[in-house]
Amino acid sequence: MTLEEKIGQMVACRYSGNFVNKNSEYFQNLNTLIQKQKIGGLIIFGGAVYETAILNNTFQELADIPLLIASDFERGAGNQIDGAILFPPLMSLGAADSEDLAYMMGKITALEGRALGIHMTYAPVVDVNINPDNPIINTRSIGEKPEQVGRIGQAFIKGCQDYGLIATAKHFPGHGDTDLDSHSVLPNIEADRERLDT
Repeated sequence: MTLEEKIGQMVACRYSGNFVNKNSEYFQNLNTLIQKQKIGGLIIFGGAVYETAILNNTFQELADIPLLIASDFERGAGNQIDGAILFPPLMSLGAADSEDLAYMMGKITALEGRALGIHMTYAPVVDVNINPDNPIINTRSIGEKPEQVGRIGQAFIKGCQDYGLIATAKHFPGHGDTDLDSHSVLPNIEADRERLDT
């Protein structure tokens, strides 16, 4: 590969899995990114089951090097894809305190995600929810006890990865103790190294 192609392989572009005509400007732009710029992956935000599967297969056919396709399936594939299973927020796993349920949620997420042509999920959230003023993590967190969050999160990850879906534990340690929405501002975590390490 050329240096430019290697750089392209490090880039992933956001797209929607809704129906789009192959002659549309939207599709042609993605086609250019895949065939000419040789991007390495796609990140799907929103879509429908059949359209997503068809688009993913089409994009893979266009790519010289297979694309790594990802999405945010915190609550299962239905978190982004209409028609797929949408589970309750992760806090429900903490309330049930069941590694078996967490594993099954990961397994079902993987089976649906892989059937759609998706290889990686940005899940689970493993932030420890210790700030009641947190506007963004709250019910997305498994809970407030580090041991439980680790144990339940690990079971979800194992369920995903046993069925072929790469899991991503997120976010940066300490995000459960923010009082700002990190999608719009940069929170400042006032904690020492020892606390972050725990």
